[in-house]
Amino acid sequence: RPRVQVVVLGDFGRSPRMQYHALSLADSLGADVDVVAYVGSEPRREVAIHPSIRMALIPPPPAWTNARHVPRIVALAVRVATQTAQMLWTTAVALPRPTHVLLQTPPCVPSFAVCWLVCLIRRAKFVIDWHNFAYTLMALKFGPSSPIVFIAKVYERMLGRLGHAHLAVTDAMATWLDERWGIRDAVVLHDAPPEFFRPASVTETSALMRRLAPSLDASPAKVPGDCCDAILVGGGDPLTTTTTGRGGARWREGRPALVVSSTSWTPDEDFGVLLDALTLYDSVAGADANATTSRYPDLLVIVTGKGPQRAHYESRMRSLRLTRVAVRTAWLESGDYPTLLGAADLGVCAHTSSSGLDLPMKVVDMFGCGLPVLAARYDVIHELVREDARFAGGSPNGCLFGGAGELAAQLCGVLEGFTAGTSVAGEMRTRMRRELEEKGGGNRWRDNWERAALPVFS
Repeated sequence: RPRVQVVVLGDFGRSPRMQYHALSLADSLGADVDVVAYVGSEPRREVAIHPSIRMALIPPPPAWTNARHVPRIVALAVRVATQTAQMLWTTAVALPRPTHVLLQTPPCVPSFAVCWLVCLIRRAKFVIDWHNFAYTLMALKFGPSSPIVFIAKVYERMLGRLGHAHLAVTDAMATWLDERWGIRDAVVLHDAPPEFFRPASVTETSALMRRLAPSLDASPAKVPGDCCDAILVGGGDPLTTTTTGRGGARWREGRPALVVSSTSWTPDEDFGVLLDALTLYDSVAGADANATTSRYPDLLVIVTGKGPQRAHYESRMRSLRLTRVAVRTAWLESGDYPTLLGAADLGVCAHTSSSGLDLPMKVVDMFGCGLPVLAARYDVIHELVREDARFAGGSPNGCLFGGAGELAAQLCGVLEGFTAGTSVAGEMRTRMRRELEEKGGGNRWRDNWERAALPVFS
């Protein structure tokens, strides 16, 4: 019986792709799975209760290594030494011998070296799942000309070649690995949404919004008295209302459009672009508010996720003082996040990729719910977002923007006529949901994984 160590040098609960890997390895391959990751967020319930998946959690490096007064080189050395000792003990001693080690990268220091050594000692197959390149993320922090970045790039290139098999998230990344680093035959495993990402009914939306009402009302980004404040206070629901006599729910007349964005609050997502665009949208919608029939709806913008820059942007959100836009931040339970996407009217993704070669999984999840997306434009995003049917083939599923002005224009363009039911976003959402039904849910993770990744572990 195969046994696979799934190694994530980070918060496993915030790594959906690796959670899906663990489930597929257990269900489709029939393997015993040992997850090696930091103590952190709870994973999906399907992972937590699975009889073939075991969690081997390790504490993160000392908190003082993130302090500003500690020299970077000292902090980095301590973190690497701590991680090396923890990983070696857990993967080489504490856990049973694996047949495969599946590593998420980035990060790659020291995990490339440790996992390769463990595979050598324990005669296992080393599989690297390339999500991005670690040196490009380090360049955002230290600068592209930093000696640390140069050393990291050399390390990543040399030790990355030691993998026995490789998975890549895009065609462009697999080609880059082949042409630039000589890593041959990387298997492209595109992200695909699992079955639980699907459109939400009005009843499911009503139940979700009432569950979220306390946390949305307590959001640090909230501006008291904004356009959704009066409805949300006391557990109210700005989107739906109760249907008398049947105990059901229906959409609230004149409701705001629900716009959802998920972010890790990291430097490769300039979230200020969305805030600037919302300010511009508010100006346009505010000027139109005095018309007999307002063309633009109020917006309830819910931003989910955890990350280092969250407090900074929440402070900016509080200072906006918008009249037609309400912004809330929230950290959702894993079961509520798909429902939120399934209830939304429009998704926004500010991810731009430090390498220009990876794709945002959040957009894949949105498409699984039949949700159109406005996404930041960069090199390989066309593998995912079809802005123009003539260019990408198939029906459009979103728009691409290059700055705040373009995003604001797209918000106005796709949401105009929302209240009257004639908006481009509404038409696109209806068509995308219909296509999901016609295709039996569309391309899903399990089928995708069994086609591309299962042969790697068989």
